[in-house]
Amino acid sequence: MIREQKKTQRGLFMIHGFSGSNEEFRDLETFFRKKGVATRVPLLAGHGTSPDDLLGLRPDDWVKQVERELADFEQQVDEVYLGGISFGANLAIHIAERRPTLQGLFLLGTVIRFYKHRLGKLFLPLIGKFKPYYTKRVNPSHFYEESAMERRKAYAVAPLKNVVDMFRYIDSNTKSELPRVTTPTMILHSIHDKAVKPSSAEYVYKHIGAQNKELHWIHHSHHNLVIDRPRHLVFQTMYDFMIRQSV
Repeated sequence: MIREQKKTQRGLFMIHGFSGSNEEFRDLETFFRKKGVATRVPLLAGHGTSPDDLLGLRPDDWVKQVERELADFEQQVDEVYLGGISFGANLAIHIAERRPTLQGLFLLGTVIRFYKHRLGKLFLPLIGKFKPYYTKRVNPSHFYEESAMERRKAYAVAPLKNVVDMFRYIDSNTKSELPRVTTPTMILHSIHDKAVKPSSAEYVYKHIGAQNKELHWIHHSHHNLVIDRPRHLVFQTMYDFMIRQSV
């Protein structure tokens, strides 16, 4: 006799950031699995191999991939919590706007405004015609735990074309979709973020349509909240939110 597979009560589906990797979520996965929460963090197309593999890919390609994997994940859990970090949070907003049945939404370091955002929007499309890649400036002083650098698994360079697409996506998708997101939402952002302005979190909190929403400022952390010193505090804060939302 074939037995129907028993579902796990809670499940957390996370989306990593642009040019990052799902390997950065190992500590998060360990934490939530110990709590009995099923986790899945897919590796987005073009990531984890070579920056060249990002060329030709658009945010819509990642949305389609995530939606396929999320649909499969939903068959295994009763309560689905969706989240993303950095630009992964922007993709999560897009998906949550179309899936109001989600139990909860976690937005970590959502990209609304980079530092020098206006200059980037103006000049990156032009620069990209002559310089296909940009080299990331990784400053060790932006991390609060030395071992965080070892947990960081991201490309050293990224195609400027994809960065331009990201700027456009924020204006054409994220900002217009936020008011239509009604899923209970937790917003987390590093107060010391040197990549994405902390005012991005305030923008998300102000404009998201969810009535049930929380904004948490994280201290002593890099932009990537799942790899630096207070990561376990971040995980616990997320888990506590799950408990409060649980049916």
